[in-house]
Amino acid sequence: MKKRLIIVAMLMLVVGCLFALSVGATCTHDSTQWTVTLGSEGYLGEISAQKTCKGCGAAIATEQIPEMIETLGYSYSEMGGITQHYAANRDAIARYEQLTGEKVRFGVVAATRNHVSANPLDSEGNPISEKVRAADFTDTEYDVFDVVVNFIPEGARGSVEIICCAYIIAGEQITYIENGAEKKDACANTFEGVTKKVDDSEVDVPEIDEYKFIDGTKYRRLSLEELGLTKYAFYNTSDNGNPTKLFTELNDTARKYFATRKFDKAELPNGTMIVTSEGWYYRPEGWDVNNSKNDGSSGRPSRPNEEKNATVVVTDAWWGSFVKRGFNITKGSKIAESVTGNDIYKIFSIYVPIAQGVVDDTDTPTEPDTPIEPEEPDTPVVIEKQDWDADGALKILCIGNSFSVDSMEYVYQIAQAAGVKNIVLGNLYIGGCSLDTHLSNAQGDKGAYTYYTNTNGTWSSKSGQKISTAVQSDDWDFISVQQVSGYSGVTDSYANLDALLDIVEPLNPSARLVWHMTWAYKTGSGHADFSKYDKNQMTMYNAIVSAVQAKVVTDGRIEIVIPAGTAIQNARTSYVGDNFTRDGYHLNDYGRFIGGLTFVKSLTGLSIDSVTYKLDSMTDNNLLVAIDAVNKAVNTPYAVTTSQYVKEPEIEVPDTPIGGDGTVTVPEGYRQLTLAEMGWQACSFWNRSVFDYNTDKDFNKSYYGTTKTFTRNEIPLGSIIILKQGESWQYRPDGWGGSGSRPGNVTEERVVVDETWWTGYTTRGFNVSKTTAAKINTYTPEQIYNVLVILVPVKEVEQPDKTMVDSDKCVEQVTTIDGKEYRALKLEEMGLLPDSFYWSEKGEGLYLGDPSMAKKFFATKELDNTVLVNGAVIWVADGWQYRPEGWEYAGARPNNVSTEYVTVNDAWWGDYEIRAFNISMSGTPELAGKGYTTAEQIYEVFKIYIPVELIKEAQ
Repeated sequence: MKKRLIIVAMLMLVVGCLFALSVGATCTHDSTQWTVTLGSEGYLGEISAQKTCKGCGAAIATEQIPEMIETLGYSYSEMGGITQHYAANRDAIARYEQLTGEKVRFGVVAATRNHVSANPLDSEGNPISEKVRAADFTDTEYDVFDVVVNFIPEGARGSVEIICCAYIIAGEQITYIENGAEKKDACANTFEGVTKKVDDSEVDVPEIDEYKFIDGTKYRRLSLEELGLTKYAFYNTSDNGNPTKLFTELNDTARKYFATRKFDKAELPNGTMIVTSEGWYYRPEGWDVNNSKNDGSSGRPSRPNEEKNATVVVTDAWWGSFVKRGFNITKGSKIAESVTGNDIYKIFSIYVPIAQGVVDDTDTPTEPDTPIEPEEPDTPVVIEKQDWDADGALKILCIGNSFSVDSMEYVYQIAQAAGVKNIVLGNLYIGGCSLDTHLSNAQGDKGAYTYYTNTNGTWSSKSGQKISTAVQSDDWDFISVQQVSGYSGVTDSYANLDALLDIVEPLNPSARLVWHMTWAYKTGSGHADFSKYDKNQMTMYNAIVSAVQAKVVTDGRIEIVIPAGTAIQNARTSYVGDNFTRDGYHLNDYGRFIGGLTFVKSLTGLSIDSVTYKLDSMTDNNLLVAIDAVNKAVNTPYAVTTSQYVKEPEIEVPDTPIGGDGTVTVPEGYRQLTLAEMGWQACSFWNRSVFDYNTDKDFNKSYYGTTKTFTRNEIPLGSIIILKQGESWQYRPDGWGGSGSRPGNVTEERVVVDETWWTGYTTRGFNVSKTTAAKINTYTPEQIYNVLVILVPVKEVEQPDKTMVDSDKCVEQVTTIDGKEYRALKLEEMGLLPDSFYWSEKGEGLYLGDPSMAKKFFATKELDNTVLVNGAVIWVADGWQYRPEGWEYAGARPNNVSTEYVTVNDAWWGDYEIRAFNISMSGTPELAGKGYTTAEQIYEVFKIYIPVELIKEAQ
């Protein structure tokens, strides 16, 4: 019965089809499918795709999918290594996945018995270990990737076993592309065991130039010698008499430039790329066949404009009628004496195209008539590590995290104070970055870091940077590595240290590899990883020491351990106690100072005993504690040594008799802060620990008066605070900038300022009130001034010699102020600079870290007491203010001044040796927005007047 039904159904289907044909029906192709056919090169070649109808089988569409991975070729390093260059075609991969539903994976693999990715050879040229490395680029942002074979010893070339290739996986099949060619015999489901003999012609190539590949075109970078750089030199092709001359006279113009030699069209053919770094630019001067000046007259070419584009491609239009061209390279301002041609070479590059789509442009060697006897293998080259001061500079790079930011913060200033003249610092930063993450970033050459640099005492940063770029950016003396703090005492977490060093060391083989040993958390820290150590500080410290001794000290490539953790632990045994962090694990400024001091001492070996530099928040005793802790840490890096300053030295202060009426007798060697210095403000208060000056809180404003805030230099150790008794007064010495909690109210009559009083704070200010909660809004600042008296030690200040100011520095016009005659400093003597300001707490010199803030200021040049003589008067117009910055190592930062006339005297100079002025409007708006853009305008609101009797007429 079933068979009959089937036969009937088939007959009906045939009849139906015949009927459809008889009436002219056609297939609608409602159901289609794509099939792909691989070519002879597998997934790496062009793939054919065909769309067919499932109903009738008709071909509907065809297309060719380009190769999914493109071979860009390979280049060579000076040491004989190979770099294979590949690119992924994302569009082709996406199309293949869309048509087939298969996930495509791609990346690189290196299986080797020689020095690939820094797999080292021993002294006999034998591998220390066999390694198989793979990097998956499938889900990354990278389209171009490399396989690097580093430092193949010359004697091993032609006989080493190596495979370095890109791979692509789709479905079940793996296809490799090996050394620029797809290999059928390399197809496998695993990477192990795939080897190849490297021919001499592939590696023994005497090319040492730097190459890059773009869209299949190979470019060679002109060498430093080929650029022919001349320092403090420039061309001026519009000059009447010397359009071809290279001007080398040492003047202000020449100091802004480096000049290249002249190039012709054969040297810079079409397609050449000229590349400059951010902040630098150049003028591509040009000369025609007549070498006439370029002024645009009589058909002559005009002098080229300055070129500020990062990349420029040479074309016929670029050459125009020029037959030769040369470059003036500048950043727009004077170039420092320390800048060399090597520095310029890092920011100015010329890449000349070699050939389109060429993998190797070397000639095929002809077979010699007589066989050449093989040479004996050479002994592997040993890169000598130079002393850090061999070139007169200290150069340190950290591959780290926030803990390296802490320790490096003050290294520049400390090294400078120790006598180092030239300092270059770098820090690759990712918050909470572990060794494992560093390794992953290095393997993938990921631009994942914020790169901090410091060459002048101020840190600047640039995001999206790579380990490889930073490591090769300078001839570093030291490259520091560290573990993330929470795992710094977990020995097993150091497993990838070797692999990371394998990558970093070959990138800069002359640098010394060092280890930054970090510190244990503060007792009671809330850090989540503290539980790994039973929330015990000494348990964590001992674990860190054990891990470093087991995994770092035993690594022959780590030459120095920087015992910052031990230095902090040593300092914790002093009278300062456990007060070196700001949040329980990151260092506060005092802790950062100790970390930086440990870096300088450990790496340079210089004595730190005579270092006098310290932070504003530090006392002389603090400096002694730091030096003692660091010296002991460097001498005994893996054990705690008790500080010799367990007890704070007592401060001897004189008696301060207080009369029955509350008047204070100021003892010898002291002075009372003036009303102006106290900065009293009625009906105001400091709001808890927030740095906030409140004058409009309805509930509190009638009950408080406040002082300004003070630094340690303004209220130094040994100061005496006296509170008037008998009228129920009290004060709260609020504090900011450290780890101290908000202090309570004080009713004591006499308090001596010591280290404990300052611990945890960098600035302090006073709220004055009644214990009876009575209103004090009727009190004037003068009345409150008698309630709270602050006596400070008088510093012995060396009196400056009476100086006469040269007449040519002052204007001729005489101005009378309070009956006395003055002449103002000339505009050019003031040196007014727009969009500029100083920040003395960050070091001497203009502060470059905040361009948006700079728009609010003009700055004078730095002035000493030969110009700002005692008796000089500083004038500022109404609605304007200035901050008289000052330096003597690290003097306290002065406040803004809006007083119309201020007279310079010994007290004004204090300990300062140099002073300079930030000039701004009250409220500090951006000056350009208020119409102030020129130095002449600022000169009308800010002047310095010199007494006529102190002006020396020119002889």
